[in-house]
Amino acid sequence: MKAPEIISGGLQCLSTRKSGRNSGGRLPYGSLSKIVNGFTKRTGRIYRRTQTMNKRIRKKQQKQREQLKQLEMKWLLDMANTIDAGIRAWREEMERRYVELYAEELARRMGLVPKQ
Repeated sequence: MKAPEIISGGLQCLSTRKSGRNSGGRLPYGSLSKIVNGFTKRTGRIYRRTQTMNKRIRKKQQKQREQLKQLEMKWLLDMANTIDAGIRAWREEMERRYVELYAEELARRMGLVPKQ
């Protein structure tokens, strides 16, 4: 029996019919582990296509989440501005009332306006 020759950095594969000098010691139809795990050339293409579709779907979902987050932030900012405007208007009204009441009280104390 002939001893295995060293081909392309490894031993010649003796277990397959295509393990000649030009095969590089590779199995005839791809890696045995892929075939055992259910991956052939066709299923590999399907797997890659599925992975590509999943990646596209994940990107789309991420973009939708970012858009939703931006809308939420915009809504929160609008609400905060509305609340600030309301508080500002209330504060101005209270200051105006306070000035009026203070002016009336001063006028009463000085006797300019009769008590009611």
